[in-house]
Amino acid sequence: WEPRYPTQLLSSAADLATFFVLMCVERRHRGNVDSAFSRPGVLTALYFQLHFAARFGLEFMRDERPLLWAPLSWAHGAAAVGFLAAGAAMAWVLRGPAVAARPGHLGERR
Repeated sequence: WEPRYPTQLLSSAADLATFFVLMCVERRHRGNVDSAFSRPGVLTALYFQLHFAARFGLEFMRDERPLLWAPLSWAHGAAAVGFLAAGAAMAWVLRGPAVAARPGHLGERR
């Protein structure tokens, strides 16, 4: 008999934690034009990185998973590829020129 984990609830908790992290980052850098997090697309890439990191960790707790290599499943591979793709997207966004702040950008009041 092996213990079972409520992975759906853990996934929901991870999504809630991701939401709070993104809200804290957005509020901390709101209106700061010099911040890297004020660029369009950075918070989206950060969301995907956090999501895929949580997904990678949660896959260890799932029961029925076809193994790919050692303890890693195909879902681990997909999460790792998604994490790397989100990291590449963030690097690409950060490499570009900064966008000037405009009214309504990042929650500023008009």
